[in-house]
Amino acid sequence: MENNSKCDRVKRLIEEKLGYSFKPEELPSQLKVKLIELENELDNLHREEYSYERLKKELENSLEKRLAIISEQYDEKIRETERALARASARAIYEKIGDFLWGSLLWFCFGIFVFWIAHVSVGLPRIHPVTKFTWFVAFFGPFLSCLLYILYKIWEKNIIEERIMSLKKEKEDALKRERNEYNLKVLPELEARVRDRERKVKLLRERFEEDLSQLCSEIARIRALNKLNKIVQEISELEKDIQMLDDRRFVEEVRTLKKKLGDLKNIEDVEEAEEYVLRLRRRVAEAIRESKIKPWERKLDEWQRMGYDLSWLRSDLGRYSLEVEEKLRKYEKAIQEIQQLKKGLEMFKITAFNFEIFLIEKKLMKGEDIDRVLEEISSVRQKAYSAIKVEAEKSLGEMLAKVEKFIEELSTR
Repeated sequence: MENNSKCDRVKRLIEEKLGYSFKPEELPSQLKVKLIELENELDNLHREEYSYERLKKELENSLEKRLAIISEQYDEKIRETERALARASARAIYEKIGDFLWGSLLWFCFGIFVFWIAHVSVGLPRIHPVTKFTWFVAFFGPFLSCLLYILYKIWEKNIIEERIMSLKKEKEDALKRERNEYNLKVLPELEARVRDRERKVKLLRERFEEDLSQLCSEIARIRALNKLNKIVQEISELEKDIQMLDDRRFVEEVRTLKKKLGDLKNIEDVEEAEEYVLRLRRRVAEAIRESKIKPWERKLDEWQRMGYDLSWLRSDLGRYSLEVEEKLRKYEKAIQEIQQLKKGLEMFKITAFNFEIFLIEKKLMKGEDIDRVLEEISSVRQKAYSAIKVEAEKSLGEMLAKVEKFIEELSTR
């Protein structure tokens, strides 16, 4: 049972090829072994096909994977550089300049405050060149610092943008190199592996198909042999039925059929012979049926001449079967018993049961339950035989008295 469940796939493939179902447990042992081996071949074929599909997918996706790794490496550098560019953007410059200007303003206010304190305390000192430069830096230093800062940021932004362009170009060059290297070295090797696996799968499939076709042929041959044995048995049974029919036509057909069976060469011929035997069996069965129906039809005609109109039984003859034949035999028995009963009563001139017999005959022709009619006939027959016995004894007594009287007359002479 376990082996049968394991061979379901191969069984379905064989049934699709043959066009009919079969039971593995009915096969010879060597075919069962081949069925299991073929199932193992199918498992191996499926594994190789799965490996082949994975290898094809790897061939299709390997370049994309390699390019994706390189792209990810450069994309990370580009994203980091773009974040630096965002920090060097105009908004960031304005935010830094604002902080710087506020600080410069505080520093400028503090310088004014110190200058005022010095003026209040000691008066205005003589303006020294260093003092002039200090006051110039105090008043214009923040603005000059802002301008230099802006120029620096613009220069930094240009440098970052050039870095980004350089990284993108490096990325394109790296991808191009990787693609060329893949096409020159990796791709031929992968394609060779795929071709080798494809050839292996093809060989396995061809071998599996060949083994499957061979097993199908063997199963079909065994089925044909079994059918041939069955045909021979059916022909033997047909010959018995044909002997009962005594019909020369069927005898000649069976003789011709036996000769054809001896010359069979192809499985298709066995199929044709099986169909021919089936048609012949139907014809023989119909002939047997007709041979059994005709005597009953003659009996129905005879019963009608005797006064028993049972024509409605002809519809049952159209559906002739063992049940119908049993029913007809019961009617035949009923009519025979009624006729015997009538003859016995007429012999002894007994008329007391004529009305009961008349009622029974009416029930018989109306098609009432035949078993009940037979019971009524049996009941009337028992009563009639009792009356006949009495009449017979009476007649016998009278006859004996006449004999004794005749003997006495002879003795007196």
